[in-house]
Amino acid sequence: MLTGIFNFDLPYWVISKLFKTQFMRLIGADDAVVAVLTTTQRSLVERLIDYMNPASLRSPGVTFDNETTLPGTRIAAVKAPTLIFHATDDTLQLYQNAEFAASTIPNSRLVSFDRGGHIVMALEQSSISAAVKEHILSHVREY
Repeated sequence: MLTGIFNFDLPYWVISKLFKTQFMRLIGADDAVVAVLTTTQRSLVERLIDYMNPASLRSPGVTFDNETTLPGTRIAAVKAPTLIFHATDDTLQLYQNAEFAASTIPNSRLVSFDRGGHIVMALEQSSISAAVKEHILSHVREY
């Protein structure tokens, strides 16, 4: 359903405006996650959804994300230190994909969250910001 919506700008816009809570579920956040969003977190997620307009420009990427298997050996070629964030309750992209990436990309680290779905960045802003800062500072001398 999500890949179909991204093909058409007007339906994407209508659905994302009129059915915000349902759309958040569609993009990988379950009811428990949506229910605990603060006003600020909800506003952030809604802005991100709005930023996807025009959605048709993102359609090839959405299709790729949802139909392609993990690239396996291709991601093993990543040389940059990699920080991966993922919530175990993400219903859009499976947690096992993050585990696979972390075990395949050399010099990578997986930061897991029990809840947050595909909008984990809205719920865990401070933890994610701190981890990104630490990650950058710990690798700054390498480059």
